[in-house]
Amino acid sequence: MFNKKVLAILGGAALLAAEIVVVDAANAELRVRCERRGNARSRVSVDGNNLRAGNYQVTVTSGSNSVGSVSTSVPAGLDEFEVDFDSNRADIRAGATPIAKTFIVDRKVSVQVTGVETLSATDVACRIR
Repeated sequence: MFNKKVLAILGGAALLAAEIVVVDAANAELRVRCERRGNARSRVSVDGNNLRAGNYQVTVTSGSNSVGSVSTSVPAGLDEFEVDFDSNRADIRAGATPIAKTFIVDRKVSVQVTGVETLSATDVACRIR
């Protein structure tokens, strides 16, 4: 029983380490979650919140790998966007931007969001399975 509790606590800590929230002075938020499953899958999710309406470009980099200038927008009356990058075909068919299965290098990614507001997250630790 003790071992299960320890594993549950360590698992929760690993999940927290695989996500970062960056908040700028205007209360805009950038949440980045990433995961790599061996050589079988890479995925990155970028969520912007408390943003001004307008167009944004999202660039994700890991090592020398980069997926750049994915366009998204925040319509008037709303304040958020979500952009997904994935190597899984089903997720790509559902709208994710394709990346290689081995896109995530050294267990970390960096994200740059430009447009009406500029936000970035550097060396976000990714969950490894």
